[in-house]
Amino acid sequence: MGTHTFTTEDLYAEIAAMRGVETPCKDCSGLGTKTYGSTSTWHGGVGGQTITGGVCDKCWGSGDAHVKWPSHRIMQGVKDAQDAIRQARESENEGCAQMVEVWPGYDSRELAAKIRARGKRK
Repeated sequence: MGTHTFTTEDLYAEIAAMRGVETPCKDCSGLGTKTYGSTSTWHGGVGGQTITGGVCDKCWGSGDAHVKWPSHRIMQGVKDAQDAIRQARESENEGCAQMVEVWPGYDSRELAAKIRARGKRK
């Protein structure tokens, strides 16, 4: 029996095939991850001087050039927006809870609606 020596490209192709990748991403060779030259990775911005592994910012981890997974940047923006909405609701409810103590008998949601309606009239 002869021995077969795998090249790096052969290994990447084999791994991509195991992952179901049909057209390997050129940036990550179908692995879905790559090495970045700084700690900022796909986030961009300021980063430290350390080589860091992270998700590929072209295929977003799928490894396939034509089947990209959702962008981590977009998903981070969605999460940030949800957190901001949640925080606004919590602070709105805190304000209403304080108002309820001043005006007993009001439901905090009903009171919040009245306050919003007054603000819109101005």
